[in-house]
Amino acid sequence: MNILLLSNDYTIKSYLEIGQNKLNYSFVNSNQPMVDYEKNNFDIVIVDISTHKKNLLQILELTPKQKIIVISDNLDCINEIGCDICPVKYNKHRLLKPIQINTLLDLIIDFNSHECKYLQTDCFNNIKPILSDITKRFNTYDFCSDSNIIYKKENARSNSFVLDLLEITGILDNHNTKYEIINGRDIQII
Repeated sequence: MNILLLSNDYTIKSYLEIGQNKLNYSFVNSNQPMVDYEKNNFDIVIVDISTHKKNLLQILELTPKQKIIVISDNLDCINEIGCDICPVKYNKHRLLKPIQINTLLDLIIDFNSHECKYLQTDCFNNIKPILSDITKRFNTYDFCSDSNIIYKKENARSNSFVLDLLEITGILDNHNTKYEIINGRDIQII
């Protein structure tokens, strides 16, 4: 299996290097994405849209059914068509940063049996239904849907929780989700 990586994120590259040693694939982290894409046949393209959105749109125009893993900081739609058309027209899945190695490698190995988690009618405007998925990516936080509170886990280290708190509130801000910080560490969704 051949993978094209379009990302400047060292973590994603290191995850692929780790997986490459255990699984049967090779990957190229390209400095000339479109030249490499047009010259080679890639089974999967992994695109970080914070740095390569233009390349993603070019690839989708050339090969709409290319298997693509889109990595992003937020749930903004990459084009005007929205979620309803995406699974019909394209063959892509989204992962939100920070990604976990097992999530990325599982998607690479078994791409066709996965469905995009964020394929919901209102997920771009209302992230409340997927907050439990979002908080699973953080070691220090969890989400209680009954109380609408993203709470700090008891065993969380103080230096880790502050970074996660900033990351989570950034995601909430990006999606205009109203919240209040309670107890200096928990997040009440309003």
